[in-house]
Amino acid sequence: MMKLRFDIWDHVDRIRSMVLDSTAPSPAKRYWYACWAFVFRLFNVTDLFTIATVVHRVQFIANCLLIYFAAKQLFAPLLSLNRRVSSQNQWLSSLALSSVMVWLTIIGTYSFFQQAWIMWYSVNYQITLSMLFLALALTVNILATPQALGKVTFKACLVLVLLACVLMFHAGELAYLLFYIPILCLCFWPNYKINIKYILISVILVFVILYFGIKFYEDQIPALFTHLKNGEYQKLLTDIYKKGTWNAVHGGNRYSANWNELYALSVYLLIGIGIAVYMSWLKITTINKKVLCFLLLSLVFCFMPTFVYTAGLLSLISYDGIVNRYYYASFVYLALPLAAYIFLKYWHTSPKPAWLLLFVGLLMLSTFGYSKIINNEGVYYQNVQSIMTSMQSKRINIDVHEDEIESIRLQLLAAEAKYPVNTYIYCGAYESLHITAYIFNKKSNLIFDRLGNHALEDCFQNAKKNSKTIVYLN
Repeated sequence: MMKLRFDIWDHVDRIRSMVLDSTAPSPAKRYWYACWAFVFRLFNVTDLFTIATVVHRVQFIANCLLIYFAAKQLFAPLLSLNRRVSSQNQWLSSLALSSVMVWLTIIGTYSFFQQAWIMWYSVNYQITLSMLFLALALTVNILATPQALGKVTFKACLVLVLLACVLMFHAGELAYLLFYIPILCLCFWPNYKINIKYILISVILVFVILYFGIKFYEDQIPALFTHLKNGEYQKLLTDIYKKGTWNAVHGGNRYSANWNELYALSVYLLIGIGIAVYMSWLKITTINKKVLCFLLLSLVFCFMPTFVYTAGLLSLISYDGIVNRYYYASFVYLALPLAAYIFLKYWHTSPKPAWLLLFVGLLMLSTFGYSKIINNEGVYYQNVQSIMTSMQSKRINIDVHEDEIESIRLQLLAAEAKYPVNTYIYCGAYESLHITAYIFNKKSNLIFDRLGNHALEDCFQNAKKNSKTIVYLN
């Protein structure tokens, strides 16, 4: 549902503004808006709700496809499965599809109410998270699997294209590479021996990413680099502790909204699988330990926002208000399908790929039931519920009654007929001004801040300064 006050209104309105005015610049160098505006301009679509619905549905599917192919690219080297062999490709498909099922529900966040990640971010530029997952998965596939030069070249080019899209659409996700590049180098060192060449490659790649990111976003340089550049080491330490405390102690990291029941289960399962494999308790020789190491180390994203000093460091790399997004950056969603695969291989001599989907689905359903009944409608239940609700056509519209919207429309028409252009301003309650600004696109003659509070005095003072008539909307 398009609830008032939330970011979806701003994202959709920016697209509509660029559709109506092709010369309008893309905000903050995020060319995601420009791409969607180009599409809607081709079809002459300017209705706010149509834009929101199309973007949501297209990006919902696109995110699922990106996660599907990312899982497939990772499971192939992890379990030594060859997609050219029909039976093994069926397993890959089942593993990838079950990973999508888990990913859709395992991550979410809270802002006045809890929703799955896909419901918060399907109508904005953070499709870049899924793009980054695929880029990382392709990189692991290249490093872990001997393959023809042509394939390696194609996959490497695809990685560069995906990273370029992340840079152009929303470069914030590139911050995760500051941790993933060292992880990749650590996991794929030859024979796990320290090699100065790989250390240098890691450092160089990190600085190359930093260089291009900073050059492209010179107005948004992370505070960490500003402090280091200016030699403000005492202020750096103070900010790390202060911002880390706000996140890890006072709830800024939204820990409880991210570490839901399935999230915690998946983290513990993956750690357990890692211990069992490295201790040789699991006799599955097809598991690639280097890829498993990569998955295990990706779990650092599940813990960094949780502790004061690591959360503080993340606050200075990104912003203290979005540290919770690091919880989304792990490959934890692969844990449940991997555990189900191992269980089926041990439990039956010739299991079917379809069984894996059923088994993962059963585990998710059990977790859903536990979250709802035992945990009193807990976070995982709310994540799943938000997706189920979105599929009901009557629940995806604005949370304001149609009669109220129609009443405001009639009042706007009456004002336009009564007063000359630019001689009046609208005033009213927050809901009325929100509808006027976004649904009817009347921002030029009203004072409105989507995230602020509005008092009648604000309207009167502005009207007196500009000698304008006040039109009160009720």
